[in-house]
Amino acid sequence: MKNLFYRFVYNLAKLYWCIFKPKTQGARTVILAENKVLLIKHIYYGSWVFPGGGIKGGEEPIEAGIREVKEEVGIVLEKPILVGSFVNNNEGKIDTVFVFYKILDKIPVVVLDKKESTEYKWFDIGEEIPLGSVNTKIWEMVKEKVKI
Repeated sequence: MKNLFYRFVYNLAKLYWCIFKPKTQGARTVILAENKVLLIKHIYYGSWVFPGGGIKGGEEPIEAGIREVKEEVGIVLEKPILVGSFVNNNEGKIDTVFVFYKILDKIPVVVLDKKESTEYKWFDIGEEIPLGSVNTKIWEMVKEKVKI
């Protein structure tokens, strides 16, 4: 029932964004460890995505990336590396997405935020990962930067 509510609210937000075209900023962080990459399934997207979310007022993109990773998967990152940014308007808003990555020595313990996500998975770097267009772009940016 809660998932239905979140999807309903998300669809209302998308309608608002399509009408008013607000400018927003977000941060996504790709976490790599032991030749694997971490993805989560958001309640309102229903697909695999990289941890991340909106940048709060007065917050720097890197701070948002670190905060969102901690909130969504319970991992505390130090100094993720900025890959770049791009503008995404798939949802109707004009969203500048800042992309970061961090390579960890070992796979850390994940503490999933069940309010926003239904599951997480460490995918092998070489396997086909079922991503939507935005997260495919993020993954391609990071693979090019890291030379995967």
